[in-house]
Amino acid sequence: IGAFFAKETHFEISTFENVNFMNSRFIGGVNFKSTIFRGSSRFNFALFKGNTTFLNTIFEGNAYFINAKIEGKFIFVLENFAHNAPIFVDKRSKASFSADVDPEDYFFSVADGKSIDCGTAELLNKSFEIPLGTVLFDPGSNDISDPAK
Repeated sequence: IGAFFAKETHFEISTFENVNFMNSRFIGGVNFKSTIFRGSSRFNFALFKGNTTFLNTIFEGNAYFINAKIEGKFIFVLENFAHNAPIFVDKRSKASFSADVDPEDYFFSVADGKSIDCGTAELLNKSFEIPLGTVLFDPGSNDISDPAK
């Protein structure tokens, strides 16, 4: 909880069990390529700056990204998730994505035929495909978009 990673961090080919990265700060980017998450994985209130990669990642339990703040490239290509799709939104809170990046810098897919439901949100005269219910924000003005539909 609350870990601080100032430099680019690599967790490739790792296995985590019931990991809690709540309130953690990934400042230099983070790579979770080919990582397996067993049990619950909590990234609530985490800050992702720099390039963030979840490539060929497996979530065997629920993965929570509620109130996560994404300020850089975010590639989310899962190999599989066992139960629920990763959770970016609940009844009161939602993850937010910077509109200060290229819309192509956010990418969400699942290799095994399951899906992460995404919708469109607009801010700064740009349209982004991000998980349903999440929002865009402008780091310069703190403007926030309507939730992705």
